[in-house]
Amino acid sequence: MGLVEANVALVTWGGIGCAEVLQLASAGPLVVITGRQSTALVALAEQNPNVAFVAVDAALPLTMQAASASMPSLLGLRKRRS
Repeated sequence: MGLVEANVALVTWGGIGCAEVLQLASAGPLVVITGRQSTALVALAEQNPNVAFVAVDAALPLTMQAASASMPSLLGLRKRRS
């Protein structure tokens, strides 16, 4: 049994750093990072094929709805990568 058994990990930006995201991604799951700082988070996602970025501002409900709507396509991406 591995350290991470999940297929997808959702990380809301703020309390976890880049190194931790990449370490989690190297354990196997697709790591979906969310946050407002799209430039920094896109760069992080480009470093690892197991990391995806979704722009979200928790203060704006429409971005939360858009993030929720994008999850099925991200899960489909994970299935194709496997």
